[in-house]
Amino acid sequence: MYESLKSKLSYFFTTAIFSSFVLFSFGCRVAQKNACEISEEDAKIFLGNVELFPSDKTKLPAGEGRNSPNIRGCSFAADEHIDVPSVRWINFEFDDEQKAKENFTRVKGVTQIDLSKTDITGIGDEAYLTRGGESGNKISIAVRKGKNMFMVIASLVTGSDKSVEDVRTLAKKIADK
Repeated sequence: MYESLKSKLSYFFTTAIFSSFVLFSFGCRVAQKNACEISEEDAKIFLGNVELFPSDKTKLPAGEGRNSPNIRGCSFAADEHIDVPSVRWINFEFDDEQKAKENFTRVKGVTQIDLSKTDITGIGDEAYLTRGGESGNKISIAVRKGKNMFMVIASLVTGSDKSVEDVRTLAKKIADK
């Protein structure tokens, strides 16, 4: 039981740190563009052929700052009140590639608390994977491509047949656009 709680907390803090660190340390402004990079078709791959509950995450806290990233994001869930199963995407667009590199390196360093972090190749300029939750049912891939950083997060039910490779395929599809 202790290991299960420890795993859930580790994943929660990893995701919270990633989002909070970028959102509040660097100040954010909300992008005017409202486009989700996850299609309903993509979401159904993870959630099944169920009624989807989309969520617009473009109204994130706005901050001040010359070097603040533009933020876009969205999610789909199979239940409007419960976050599992769900698939989420959040993108941070910086003014230039150097700022994106610096922030990606900082965020990657902060998530060192997640023991399941693994560098992956073939997606964007650099990327890494984290797994958390009971039975590794929360899979996240963070990607930097040019002046953009994004994260794809799949929160799956225990026993799901979806895998790291499914999340990797979605992240690559988004990075290749």
